[in-house]
Amino acid sequence: MFPELGRFRDPPTAETAFREAQRAQSGIRDVIVAVIALLVLTIVFVEWVEPRLGQWREASQWARTFLSPVYIIGSSYVILRIRRRSIQRHLRRRLIASGVPICLHCGYDLRGLQDARCPECGRSFDARLLLPTEFSSDSVDG
Repeated sequence: MFPELGRFRDPPTAETAFREAQRAQSGIRDVIVAVIALLVLTIVFVEWVEPRLGQWREASQWARTFLSPVYIIGSSYVILRIRRRSIQRHLRRRLIASGVPICLHCGYDLRGLQDARCPECGRSFDARLLLPTEFSSDSVDG
């Protein structure tokens, strides 16, 4: 589910990092982003979908019956996707702090690169990540 977990030396270290990431991301920021996502989806539904379907009485009833679960599932998906991204970034920061050169944005392994730009996503990164450290091996200590 999170490929970053495979970069840690052993499963207990990966599990500890994952639990830390979950705890670190359960703050107010996630709640604010979730509320904003729900508001945007509500505005789209109320201002765009409902008026267009309201012209047909039977379509309007169908829309309420069918689109309500779609709205709930869509909102949940957006919230879970944002949460997943937050956990990935936390795990990547932990890997970087441990000496594993990994792109914070896409997770690309940066070992062996000469340029301080990720070839996968094109974003620049701190060139110090490319310097060898005592931790620069295939996996990470906890």
